[in-house]
Amino acid sequence: MVYSIQYLRAVAAIAVTIFHVAFIFGWNFVPLAAGVDLFFIISGFIMWTISDARPTAPLQFIRNRIQRVLPIYWICTLLFVVAATVSPKNYDNAAFGAADIIRSLLFVPYLDGTGVVQPVLVPGWTLNYEMFFYTAFCLVLFLKGRTQRLLAITGFLVLCVAIGLFAPVTPYSIV
Repeated sequence: MVYSIQYLRAVAAIAVTIFHVAFIFGWNFVPLAAGVDLFFIISGFIMWTISDARPTAPLQFIRNRIQRVLPIYWICTLLFVVAATVSPKNYDNAAFGAADIIRSLLFVPYLDGTGVVQPVLVPGWTLNYEMFFYTAFCLVLFLKGRTQRLLAITGFLVLCVAIGLFAPVTPYSIV
């Protein structure tokens, strides 16, 4: 793996950490939230680079991603649900129902009780996007040839941006 990518990962992680710590103290470090965007870019770069160097079957690709992400996300989400149910005052009186939990565990975006699109475990919004793009990338892997794949994933991403311009939805509100 290219060392500079690992350095960028560190920069992104530090930026997101500082953003969250600053948020807790009421400080305005909002630009550092872009560390998440950097993670998304790195993720796409790594997926493309690895799949180009070592071709993988689409279903194997998605299986590997699910095995890597799902167990720890499910454990964290269920631990949060238990903790918030046992002690709601410690979790800003988090309100969620069985349908919310199921949608969260399956990475299905939905409007929560506050009108924000986010799962029960709020930081999981990033995984909703990650799983969405894993699925898109998996589908692109069914195409033969590097150029076809590149055109398809580029076209898909441009389409997503275009749709977002006309129907914007904020995945996480810090206001």
